[in-house]
Amino acid sequence: MGLFDKRKKAGDQNQDDASNHRSFSSVFDLFPNTDFENFPDASFVKGHTETNEKEQKLVYYRKNLIKKECNLFDLLEIVVIEDSLVKTFIYSVSDVKSINLKALAKLIDNFYLFYGSDISERGKFTSSDIEEFNDGYWIGRFWSSEEKGYQAVFSMDEQKLSLSMLKLK
Repeated sequence: MGLFDKRKKAGDQNQDDASNHRSFSSVFDLFPNTDFENFPDASFVKGHTETNEKEQKLVYYRKNLIKKECNLFDLLEIVVIEDSLVKTFIYSVSDVKSINLKALAKLIDNFYLFYGSDISERGKFTSSDIEEFNDGYWIGRFWSSEEKGYQAVFSMDEQKLSLSMLKLK
């Protein structure tokens, strides 16, 4: 049993095999269960509303995912700026101990293939990431480009792993 295998859940193999044979044209293709154009839909619960510093109204939506997205995430929150096309998709998994490291490594590596090294010059998922993760302090990744119109942040604290994706254009 390898280091990645200790966190693998039953049924993960089929999802891994299917995604190994796909080619992706954008990073959004890595999320087969998310409709980036039409979410949030009626399956989401509308949460609170707030106004940001630019006087824009932000509306929060939340959905527990029946099928884990990317074989990792069990919750999707979407923050919508009203009267705008801007949406932030926030994926999370609340039980850090149940995280499939093989799936996380694969997702990080795919983001690297699309975006290159992040702003801290971190690239593919490495043994240093595994050590940080097992020590409970994973630095994560942060990609951002206003020119290309995206932002993606992988982060972890003691309680959850999350990925926030903002499409700027």
